[in-house]
Amino acid sequence: MNKPEISVVIPAFNASRTLSRALDSVFRQTSAASEVIVVDDGSLDDLAPLQARYSDRVKWIRQSNQGAAAARNNGVSHATGSHVAFLDADDYWESDKLEHQKAIFQENASVRLCCSLCFDEKPGEARMVSPRHIGRSPQFDQVLNLRGPDVFDTACCMMTSSIVIERLTLGNSPFHLGFEPAEDRELWIRLVSNWPVYFTKRPTTTIVLEPGSLSRTKIDRDCGNMLRVVEQYRELLGPKASRWWQARVYRRWAAEYLGSGDPRAAFRPAFNRLRLQPWSAQAWWIVGKAAIGKVRDRSNTVTTMRFSKMG
Repeated sequence: MNKPEISVVIPAFNASRTLSRALDSVFRQTSAASEVIVVDDGSLDDLAPLQARYSDRVKWIRQSNQGAAAARNNGVSHATGSHVAFLDADDYWESDKLEHQKAIFQENASVRLCCSLCFDEKPGEARMVSPRHIGRSPQFDQVLNLRGPDVFDTACCMMTSSIVIERLTLGNSPFHLGFEPAEDRELWIRLVSNWPVYFTKRPTTTIVLEPGSLSRTKIDRDCGNMLRVVEQYRELLGPKASRWWQARVYRRWAAEYLGSGDPRAAFRPAFNRLRLQPWSAQAWWIVGKAAIGKVRDRSNTVTTMRFSKMG
């Protein structure tokens, strides 16, 4: 096939602090993108200095705040390249990312989507290859035509900022709204189940893990919508893999709350995980830890109320 022309789509919301790093990594590519599109998703910070700095090298689109999925869809609708690469505003690329992935498309004409391993980077720490790919790992450096649970396992290892995909394969509205923030995983499952893909073992992208406090709304929405994705693809997964993925989501849900010091909120997802995996010693341990913490919280609350009444 001809050498791909790649449109880069970057959704940005209050990203003035990190966007220049992402853009610089695009403009340092050894094989240039054909265009760079930044979709400002109703940011409250000032992007004017960045717009002046990058001038006509970036196509800027402004929309009301609708979330990353809608912003990516908007960017794709304005893209003109044969392929689209996604990059989040707080992540960045290795300098040869596009050159490496363009070569994969040229050498494998059937491939519609290419992704890679990634580095994780925490501020102040050395980056490392992401552990997300450990365990149920995909097959690397070959054309993949996947079926059944392998589709789900591989798609859930894909990081959006590493992906390049044929634009026509995406269609007019690639990300289905309502699954946020699991909408990207839903899309990759949909595409991997229908088209040949390629997963390169060479890390091309760094995912920057910004510190932040746990938001109950965010973790509940994230895990709740991921369960919806599992349910939507229950037939693809089959009963055994479906239960495994549900248990995995509940385990993460409980762990997030226990890690934030909220055992009362952790109890329900921990119990739901135990219901799916009653033979798991870890599941019993987590339920026990959540239950003990829940009782202590209730006891502390009652004690506080008594002292308040006495005062």
